[in-house]
Amino acid sequence: MTKLKRILLIATVLLASATAAVMIYFFWFTPSGYRISVSIHGFSKLTDHVYVENGWNGKPEELLATLEEARQRVIELFGGMESAPTLIICDNEHKIKRLGGDHDTMTLLINGVHSYTSLSSEFLTADVLAHEMTHAETHQRIYQNSTDTSSIPIWFDEGLAVQNDYREPYSNETWLKLTDNGQNIPSLSEYGSGETFFSGSTEDRRARYCLAGHEVSKWLEKNGRSGLLSLLKRVNQGESFSELYFAVSP
Repeated sequence: MTKLKRILLIATVLLASATAAVMIYFFWFTPSGYRISVSIHGFSKLTDHVYVENGWNGKPEELLATLEEARQRVIELFGGMESAPTLIICDNEHKIKRLGGDHDTMTLLINGVHSYTSLSSEFLTADVLAHEMTHAETHQRIYQNSTDTSSIPIWFDEGLAVQNDYREPYSNETWLKLTDNGQNIPSLSEYGSGETFFSGSTEDRRARYCLAGHEVSKWLEKNGRSGLLSLLKRVNQGESFSELYFAVSP
């Protein structure tokens, strides 16, 4: 073997080893990679796009019924579903840490738009499922064939998800209490960036969700489903969210 061939062989081995190390790290030690490869981490496929931790003691028929209820809420809001989010059910604390959360959705733009929702049994309700599935549907419509993940503000993303989340902290009654019967409504700029939106106590975050949900609800009353679908489509095509959202309704 010539010196050049030896160098090429060593370089090839090193490159292969480095690639393998990166892949192992990604699929085992990052939340996004762990979710993508959940089938090799001790989870069983219950049905298409639904995985449960091995040994999960929940009732599959109840899970699927709750999932269908949530799905119908999403269909009602958007007029259909283009997304097919993967749902991961896990109650193991160690694995929840690997997944990066027990009631959230991660959307990855890898060869398309793919959303992965991780839930523990504590949050396995139609409200939480519909909330997270609304995120997945919004992201599918916004990010398809796009790489701009900042095209919509966090308050709109969460406010839209709240439309399908009927829990009391996001109700109109709660909004009235937060705003002194609508007399002191904070401006949207006060909802802040993603970092600010999710900061503070649980009560602080819930208040922001409620305020954002009410704002989006008012917009939907004026613009309807057709306005929503048009907004998402045009933002996906590169138009400014702010210019479209704050335009005078027809």
